[in-house]
Amino acid sequence: LVTRHVQAKFEGKLGTASLLAAIGEYEEISTRKALVSSYLHLSYDTSLHDDALKKRKGAVSQRQSEIYGDNLEWFSLDVAELDNAVLAEQYEKEPKLSKYKSFIDELRRQRPHNLSKDVERALTVRSPYVGTRPLVSFF
Repeated sequence: LVTRHVQAKFEGKLGTASLLAAIGEYEEISTRKALVSSYLHLSYDTSLHDDALKKRKGAVSQRQSEIYGDNLEWFSLDVAELDNAVLAEQYEKEPKLSKYKSFIDELRRQRPHNLSKDVERALTVRSPYVGTRPLVSFF
């Protein structure tokens, strides 16, 4: 999986690796995930009585959550934990990183609310099963 490659390449190394490259790869993966999700949601929304499509949508959502939880959840936590001096150095070294400043700032703003990597992973993997969505899907 591409996500495992990104994880092996950047997890725990954002202070020394190119943050711009890491965000670029993360963005590409997130965009692909969004395209698949959007297509499935739009397909299902136009055919609400198609049980096979409903099942497929649920399976894809579950798989995406597993992949994200296992291989990408660390990313937002690592960005949030970057030292201010390290981040300033990254901005200075790679001016194009400023394109992602609002994204980085938002991840860092969430730092006080972040849990450990294991807990965040567990919550992400289980996200398809929480809230009203499973109840609505049941009926």
